[in-house]
Amino acid sequence: MKIDNDSKKFFIAAIIVIALDLFSKILVRNFIALGQEIRIFGIFSLTHTTNTGAGFSILQGYNAVLIWVAVMAMGALAYYINEFKGKSAVWIGMAFGGIAGNLVDRIAFGRVTDFLDFHYWPVFNIADSALVLGVIFYAWQTMREK
Repeated sequence: MKIDNDSKKFFIAAIIVIALDLFSKILVRNFIALGQEIRIFGIFSLTHTTNTGAGFSILQGYNAVLIWVAVMAMGALAYYINEFKGKSAVWIGMAFGGIAGNLVDRIAFGRVTDFLDFHYWPVFNIADSALVLGVIFYAWQTMREK
């Protein structure tokens, strides 16, 4: 299989997201006690929490199902990798990296480490951000092209 420039963009975006996500979670797990909150600004804190569910804490306790869903989603994205061109490859790579970052936590610890806390939204992490932003940017770009 030949890897073209768009596939390289996909993999680079995914690797950057995975590396940033895993590194940030290692720092949080090692330097912020579970449940501890470090206020940065009035509306933002680093708060070490964990989640055995998906977004907004849905499907709590269904780790095996969420692992399966993540593997299937990553498989589908990898299968269609040649369909993503230009910036689309970057956006989908970000989403792939986000899925992978949380998948590593689910497999290694049975839960996902979250720490970005804006107090008006559920606590989340870099993988969550990359997944959501990647999907939003991909959808926005796709709608603009139609």
